Amino acid sequence: MNKNFFNELNILPVNQKFSQIAKDHIEKLTMPPWALGDLLNLGVQLSSIQEQFPPKINHKTVYIFAGDNGITDENISLFPKIVTEQMVRNFASGGAAINVLSRHAGAETVIVDVGVDANLEDLSQKGLILNRKIRKGTYNFFEKPSMSLDEALQSLQVGLDLVKESFHETDLYAIGEMGIGNTTTSSALLSALLDKDPDQLTGKGTGLNDQARLHKVEIIRESLKRRSASSKDDPLTLLQKIGSFEIGAMVGMVLGCALYRRPLLMDGLISSTAGLLASRINKSVTPYLFLAHKSVEPGHMAIIEELQLKPLLDLNMRLGEGSGTPLAMNLLEASSKIMAEMATFESAQVSGQKEEGDKK
Repeated sequence: MNKNFFNELNILPVNQKFSQIAKDHIEKLTMPPWALGDLLNLGVQLSSIQEQFPPKINHKTVYIFAGDNGITDENISLFPKIVTEQMVRNFASGGAAINVLSRHAGAETVIVDVGVDANLEDLSQKGLILNRKIRKGTYNFFEKPSMSLDEALQSLQVGLDLVKESFHETDLYAIGEMGIGNTTTSSALLSALLDKDPDQLTGKGTGLNDQARLHKVEIIRESLKRRSASSKDDPLTLLQKIGSFEIGAMVGMVLGCALYRRPLLMDGLISSTAGLLASRINKSVTPYLFLAHKSVEPGHMAIIEELQLKPLLDLNMRLGEGSGTPLAMNLLEASSKIMAEMATFESAQVSGQKEEGDKK
């Protein structure tokens, strides 16, 4: 596969014609001008992405990409690596937070194994997960690059292909992940992308104490030196040096959603890191993205500022799994229904606001 393939994807800008159609319609709705505030902005953005008015959100899907991170060998997590497999099995049985919240939102949940260091054939054969395994976990990027360039390209292709296979039926995508150690991977990628010291971007992850967090920072700092990873590298090279398969697959899904004109909801730190990487590959993807919530991880605020996206929710969440996305889906769906179902002044026979100069 050509390294330039993803850079050269024909991602078009969102359609401003439909943005204007939505804005003109909003002016006619039975309420004071723009009285529903940011909820209306969501509908305008959805219309411009989907190139239709009113926008529609019927079939919603949360994709959870799972993979193990070799950096766990450096004792940077409270949880052992085996938890990745155990949580995938929990997802498959419907018992995790993301399952509960997706059911609540009426969204489908799809679990994708891109690099779990375990045999999950029993789950894939039953149709409970998708087997897109590239390898059983990335290498420890403290010791050597996480993956080969070909594997990095494969990870992006996984996400892109899943959109290509489903965009005819799916109106709204969301991304989440599972991989012990991937907050460390995300913080390393952010430090390189933004040329910031890891201490500014690295949080406590699954609940590390101060001493353990500092150890995590030092591992990232030394790894960046050993891999010569910085913003001078292109995004795919950074993914190859210090990334992970699940992050790569999410990058591919972001690119795929923009290519096939579908809105995508990002969750917290890790999926938003994928969004930032995708935007560095092709800056046209950003208008296709929605940020479900603001994570308590410090690196997430840096991404918010970099992408200039406004989190839809702020609930002090830091679970991952895509758990914030089903909650935000309700807001996007509500906005699309306002566009489709709310009466206009004319249809409801309600008097609009007086023109300037009218008598009181």
